[in-house]
Amino acid sequence: MVLVDAAFINELLLKYSFPVLRDENDRIFNKPLMLQDVWSDLQLLENQLPFFILEDLFVPEKIPVSSYSEDAEKLSIISLSLELFTSLMHIEGIEENLKTITSTFF
Repeated sequence: MVLVDAAFINELLLKYSFPVLRDENDRIFNKPLMLQDVWSDLQLLENQLPFFILEDLFVPEKIPVSSYSEDAEKLSIISLSLELFTSLMHIEGIEENLKTITSTFF
């Protein structure tokens, strides 16, 4: 189940940042308020995945937008997460800390 959750979160982050990856049958972005429902679920502490799992499964070289996107430098879990969370939480001013954020695990 952890693998499915991690894949879902990675796909959500990518589709949020790169709308070209969405299609007409997208169940999250094509339904009104569905993103808000998913967003509230992502905030629950009991639903959290270790961040290193998301990073390990994220391979920017295999993502189709990286070859033609001007935003190819955005392709990290940290920067994609920042884009989603700052937009939905309406916060500003944390981009300068982006380069110092890393995940560690035991």
